Amino acid sequence: SVTELPAQQAAPILKQYLSQVPTVRSYFDATPDSPLEAFEREAPRHPVFQITTMEKPSRRNAV
Repeated sequence: SVTELPAQQAAPILKQYLSQVPTVRSYFDATPDSPLEAFEREAPRHPVFQITTMEKPSRRNAV
């Protein structure tokens, strides 16, 4: 499943992304030195998603 993270959880990820991938900096108002609050404001424009995989049940456990 895919779930969009709330701004507070997305902010540190966006901050790290911006500092590690300089080519995307022109798409952000925040800079790598901006506080996390600036990245919380960026979150609606740059959503971050959590991907969760579901394990298939083993045949032993199947009914």
